Amino acid sequence: MKSSNSAICYLLLVIVMILIPLFPYIYQQKKIKDLQRRGIRISAIVTRVETRMVCTGKIGGPVFQDTFFAIHAIWTKPETGECYIFKSEWLSYKPRECIEERPVSVWIDFKNPRRYYMELLS
Repeated sequence: MKSSNSAICYLLLVIVMILIPLFPYIYQQKKIKDLQRRGIRISAIVTRVETRMVCTGKIGGPVFQDTFFAIHAIWTKPETGECYIFKSEWLSYKPRECIEERPVSVWIDFKNPRRYYMELLS
């Protein structure tokens, strides 16, 4: 009986360890689908590509360097002249279409402009 209880606990632990990392991805996908259904797609202009280098490793051991990118863009609402500033999430790749002063697609919820998603191709 005790071994079956520990096997069940182990199985539950494995399931939880698999599901927890998926929650942010599932939430992000839900947000994207919602914005595509209810939001408006606009064309913002890339203002800059921010780069962040991260080094990892142990002291005396090998050091690994990763580069991450965040895309900054701006859009002006023609009717009001109001400016909206956007920043993508940190990306482990540099999107090929993100060159300064080029357009990038952004889905935005005008009822809550802090809810947006920048469409970037890898």
